[in-house]
Amino acid sequence: IIFHNRCPVTILIKENIKDIPKFEVYCRRIPSECSIHHELYHQISSYPDCKTKDLLPSLFLRVESLEDITSEWSDAIDINNQGTQVVFLTGFGYVYVDIVLQCGTVFITVAPEGKVGSGLTTTNRTLETIVTLKMFITQLSLVVFDDLTHHRVSSELLRLTLDSVFLHVAPL
Repeated sequence: IIFHNRCPVTILIKENIKDIPKFEVYCRRIPSECSIHHELYHQISSYPDCKTKDLLPSLFLRVESLEDITSEWSDAIDINNQGTQVVFLTGFGYVYVDIVLQCGTVFITVAPEGKVGSGLTTTNRTLETIVTLKMFITQLSLVVFDDLTHHRVSSELLRLTLDSVFLHVAPL
C-alpha cells in the first residue's frame, strides 16, 4: 500500500486485526505532505498463502499529538472498495480518504477538505525536484533455467551477460 498524506499534520495508521497477532504490530507514522510504502500485517503474516481474493483489513487513522493528550482513532476505513470516503479526525477535522487500486497496488490519499481536487484521485504528481540516477555496472548477468521438464537436474536455457554498463536515468 502506498499512503499519500496531503494534510499539514502527521497521521498515524493502524490495522484492524481481528485475530491475535503472531508478532507485535506497530502504528505507522505518516509525516505531513509525505508518501510512504506500508506492508499490511494481514499480508506479512499469511505469506506465502496470501491470496489476492482475500479481503484486506480496515484501517484506522488519528492525528499524532505533540502533547500528552491522545486523540481518538477514526471510524474504520474500508480499503477493499475503491473511491472516496470521508472520515473525522479528532483535533483536525474532516479528511477525504481516496482509495485507488492500480497494477496490484493500493494507493490511499488522505487530504483535508481544502485540498480536494484533481490531484486526489490521480497517483501521478509533479515532482518539485529533479532526480537523476547514474550507475556504472561492471558485470550484469541474467540466467534462465529449465526446472519444469527435468525436476532433478535443471538445465541452463539462456544466459545474457553485460559488461561495463553505464546507466543514466533522468526525467524528460
